[in-house]
Parts: sequence; C-alpha cells; structure tokens
Amino acid sequence: MYWMSRIITWESGNQPLEGQIAVGNVVMNRVESGRFPNTIKDVIFQRGQFSPVEAGVIYGDPFDISVVAA
Repeated sequence: MYWMSRIITWESGNQPLEGQIAVGNVVMNRVESGRFPNTIKDVIFQRGQFSPVEAGVIYGDPFDISVVAA
C-alpha cells in the first residue's frame, strides 16, 4: 500500500479514479509477469520504468484518492 499509493499519486494523481486504478493494474501486471521483479517496490524502482522515481517525487505523501485506488 505504501509504495503503490505513492506511484499512483505521482504517476497519475491528476487523473480520475479509473486512471489511477489503471496505473495500479500496470504495476500488478508487472509483478505477476516473469519479465519484471516480483514485488511492488522492486517493479516501481526498476531503473527507467517510472519517471516519478527518477525525479525523486515518489517520496512525497500520496493523495487520499490514490490510497483508495491502491
């Protein structure tokens, strides 16, 4: 929940709930795939995958709606 809510906020926090849920689905699909790491944190922090990680904003507090989406 901790990392998922943050990636949702900083990747799609300006989107409606459905768009935020879609980002969560992308992360979960990657976790379940053999082509990506097998934890939410490792998927999010995989080099070059999510710009909020590269920009360092991933460490900011998540929006309340993003916690709901997560």
